[in-house]
Order: sequence, then C-alpha cells, then structure tokens
Amino acid sequence: MNAGDKVYFGRANGEQTLGEVLKVNEKTVRVVQLEPRGVAKAHPVGTVWKVPRSEVRPARPSGMISAVRDPSVRNEEDESVLSFDYLEDSRAASDVPEAPGDTRIEKLRAIVAARSAMCVEGQPVDLFSANHTVQVYEALSESRREGFIRMGSVLDVITLGFRVVERARKKAS
Repeated sequence: MNAGDKVYFGRANGEQTLGEVLKVNEKTVRVVQLEPRGVAKAHPVGTVWKVPRSEVRPARPSGMISAVRDPSVRNEEDESVLSFDYLEDSRAASDVPEAPGDTRIEKLRAIVAARSAMCVEGQPVDLFSANHTVQVYEALSESRREGFIRMGSVLDVITLGFRVVERARKKAS
C-alpha cells in the first residue's frame, strides 16, 4: 500500500468507504474520503481519516455494483432508500471472471459459495449483493420466483431485491 492508492476503509462489518491513501504509517494509514460516508452523521467528501491498517483494503474492480444507503435519494415518505453506485477503481471490469452456472440464480449462488465477486451476464456483482438477492429469492413463493429472477437485467433483479426488503422494513415498523 502506497500513497495515491485507491482503497476501501471501515470496520469489517461496518460501512466501507472509497478513499485515497495520503500517508502510510507503521500502524495507521491517512486516507482522504472520495465518496459520502455515514447516514445519521454524514461526513463530506474530502474528510481525512486516520485508519488502522487492518481496516484498509484495496479498492474493487471498476464498475462493481455496491449497494449503499444514499441520503440524497428520497422516496415519497422522504426516507432514505438503497441505491447503487458504480465505483471508479483501479482494475477493469474485465478482470472479474464470469460466474459458473446456467441460470442467474445458479450464478448468484456460485458467487456466494466462492465468497468472491464475479460477473453475471457481463455485469460484475459483489458478494453482498449476490447473497442478498439469493436470500430474497429463497423467501419468495415458488410461483413468484420465476418472475423475480427473469425480469430485466441482473442489475434490475438486484435492485428489486433491495427494494422489496426496504418496503418490508417500512411496513413492519
């Protein structure tokens, strides 16, 4: 890891934010934030963080789908909703291998099993999005599964999966 490298920083199970390394110290790394961070307390782009080395990882391939809570996107009840950002990183999307399998759901399950990002129909999909979509698919009734997995592109399927869960959370509260 060197100054100028693009990285993601944050706790292992917490929010991951794209940043650029400013300085590498023995135990910590100075990182400037390149995208908005935080929901309750938003930190603007350009904020400098002192992050332990264990909480810094190299950035993902270009075009990787990443589900993030975007405070600028609002629905009719003025509550924040999940949206997708295309992250600009150092590697090309072509570096990500195509997931094995014949159907979309088999490919998404292969991503979960391999615990690694892969392409589905030429679109890179990360582990979190694949796992979330598989869980939504398995929660659906048999009659609704075919319609869910066959609709539009794989990005449409992933987006719908996040919207279904978001609506269910609002309905439950």
